[in-house]
Amino acid sequence: MVKDVNEETRGFRQHSYQQLCEEIYSEKHPRIIIFSIPHGNPGGEFVKALRPYMTKGDIILDSSNEFYGNTERRQADLAKDGIFYVGCGVSGDYQSARASPSMSPGGEPQALKIIMPLLRRVAAKDRSGKSCTSPIDPGGSGHYVKMIHNGIEQGMMSVNSEVWYILTKGLQLSYEEAAGVFEKWNQAPELCNTFLIYITVDINRTKNEEGRYVLGRIQDKVVQDVDNTEGTGTWSCEEAVRLHIPAANIRTADAEGSGRWQHSAMKVASKVELIEDLRKVAYFCLLLCFTQGLQIIREIDQQREWHINYQDLLHVWSAGSIIQAGRVMDLLHKVYSESPGQKNKLLSNS
Repeated sequence: MVKDVNEETRGFRQHSYQQLCEEIYSEKHPRIIIFSIPHGNPGGEFVKALRPYMTKGDIILDSSNEFYGNTERRQADLAKDGIFYVGCGVSGDYQSARASPSMSPGGEPQALKIIMPLLRRVAAKDRSGKSCTSPIDPGGSGHYVKMIHNGIEQGMMSVNSEVWYILTKGLQLSYEEAAGVFEKWNQAPELCNTFLIYITVDINRTKNEEGRYVLGRIQDKVVQDVDNTEGTGTWSCEEAVRLHIPAANIRTADAEGSGRWQHSAMKVASKVELIEDLRKVAYFCLLLCFTQGLQIIREIDQQREWHINYQDLLHVWSAGSIIQAGRVMDLLHKVYSESPGQKNKLLSNS
């Protein structure tokens, strides 16, 4: 991997830390510094080291998976010197830096106005060519919606995981047969253009150097960053509890593996009919993950008076994002356009 990176970056300028700071100091104002490193203390230490080189009007854009409370503390601290701090949620696979991610920036309107032209150039584009980025609102709103995005993501992955477990343990399907099921689902109207369904096909078929399927050897746990903490998924569950939101799918996803019924081989009258029922259940559960996540966001939005535009937020997630899901997004777009004031969007007549 290091060799590949060296080859790909051949000809790029390489800097020592001191050279980097000197170049930052010499740049024209306002300067925009973008970083993405592990959340928590590493981010705080980076900002602390960078601060002496920043002046009034400069912008620091944190594209890490940071806890929104840390974002807001840094915003308040840097504001004393007139420095803007933008917390920007970034979603995409490990190639998103090259292939364009979904981006949700939050912070002071003055700073967002300056950085949005840049973000629109680098963000993923939807089918019409519109950039999948939009200013969320002040404070830590950008990192907050990304946190809940990751909670939705883990809920969706738990749905896939449970379905896969029933297919392979209950119905005794091979990995290749399970891949075929997900491949067929990816072409169905309700689940088409659902990224996590799409990649499940490849995941089922992937083998290691020894020719063994890797899926059966993966740890039943979702972690982020180099410190292997669970981060945003756990924070989403904590927020649901704190705000008294019954986000059952998201909260149970956090303990899915330990609470799973240990399936034995199932005797069914028709595997075809059961698999079709599973497809319908999977679609419904994915829809629930979205509505529960949006309900958490709506509650904090009302408490903080952020005035989030939910159609814009759904569009941000419509391409480049791990949770992009064509049919679900289309349905929720329709619901939010027709009943913007309704509390529980899932109960709309749509």
